[in-house]
Amino acid sequence: MSLRTPDGRYIVVRGRLRRATNPHLPEAERQRLTHKLMDVWQAVKHGDDPC
Repeated sequence: MSLRTPDGRYIVVRGRLRRATNPHLPEAERQRLTHKLMDVWQAVKHGDDPC
């Protein structure tokens, strides 16, 4: 379980602050952007150019 900061802009994951998802973002758009972000993170992890 993750905790939100009092202003709701961040969640705390394993003691680190992470930006929270915009609550006004439609679910389909949130999923699309999340998948894109994960793809870029994987590319960087493997030394690929994500652009």
